[in-house]
Amino acid sequence: MTKRTLLQWAVLSSLLASLPSIVNAAPAPASHGAPAASSGAIALPPGTRIAERDTGRVLASMARDHAIKTVRGNGKRTLYVFSDPDCSHCKRLERTLERIDDVTIHTFLYPLEGLHPQAAVHARGVWCANDRNAA
Repeated sequence: MTKRTLLQWAVLSSLLASLPSIVNAAPAPASHGAPAASSGAIALPPGTRIAERDTGRVLASMARDHAIKTVRGNGKRTLYVFSDPDCSHCKRLERTLERIDDVTIHTFLYPLEGLHPQAAVHARGVWCANDRNAA
């Protein structure tokens, strides 16, 4: 698995973790009396919170020194954000996050060059700035 693929999975896990409600996984129903595992489905105990389990594993393996850290207030809550410096939706999210107090935000630059050809150049500019939070 490439680093890019791992980062894409980290983004997906982060997005799942940010959903307002987490869907609780239940064992897959058996078809025709056969065990669920025979259909290729993975049976999990009721109440297993997949997004939390996988997100914790991914976040534990991430290098936080590769993120831009912003602390507001006492920083007791933690958010992980993946942001493309040229993405209008990312900018809107960042403006929204400015209104949240008592939070530590770890922003990982994630340039989407397929959508924004200059995103990597702009991300390097942000990363190399004296004040990354202001860049």
